[in-house]
Amino acid sequence: MKAMILAAGLGTRMEELTRSTPKPLLPILGIPLLAHTLFFLWKQNCSFAAINVHYLGEQIEEFIRDFPYFEIQFSREDALLGTGGGIRTALEQTALAGQFWVMNPDCIYDPDFSLGRLKPKLNSTTLAFRPRSPGSLETGFESASSAEEQVFPVHFSEKGTLQYCGLSFQYASDFSNLLPHIPANVVDGWRTKASRDPSDLFGFLYDGFYFDAGRKQDYLNLVERETLFPLTYKAELAEFMKRWKGI
Repeated sequence: MKAMILAAGLGTRMEELTRSTPKPLLPILGIPLLAHTLFFLWKQNCSFAAINVHYLGEQIEEFIRDFPYFEIQFSREDALLGTGGGIRTALEQTALAGQFWVMNPDCIYDPDFSLGRLKPKLNSTTLAFRPRSPGSLETGFESASSAEEQVFPVHFSEKGTLQYCGLSFQYASDFSNLLPHIPANVVDGWRTKASRDPSDLFGFLYDGFYFDAGRKQDYLNLVERETLFPLTYKAELAEFMKRWKGI
């Protein structure tokens, strides 16, 4: 299993919290968000991850320098390239290839949720979804199938009952129409796939525990409510970090 971690952003939504610390290194449970992402990938038997870096990227590279669990390579961006441009450039600069998962490090996922069980059903770009709250400002999606399926076609919908939760399964070929080092948004490709008849964009319901720390207040709320994390998660994460950092 390969993965791409999107870590190049400026973290502007975190305001003063990211003036001297890149967002992926802000701590939850005393451990950087990026380490939570790597812990999740390790539990999924990941063998390789590419991480794109830009803002304060040297701090991220230094933090990862002694990572012992699987190979990591960095894709360095002189200017921000967006999600699509960042992935396309990582395909050029690292060993990322074929099929891979893409993750946002400001979301924390349940490591016991198995991505492997989904793999035989993934034949196109596939997004992880959670139920969307009424009135949510997040982009809405809806199933394009009436059948109850584990993996199902989706389309964009203003009143959709699903929202993307920062985890997707992508193919290198999804980015063949982009040029490396040129800014692009991965969502544009999703819209193209979803506009086909039938839709070529798919989704699945992610039902493990999930914490979104992407905005300042969400992050601060999570810091204040660390009791939300299962005790088993805390214990396994601590063992993961002990082998890595000796803490």
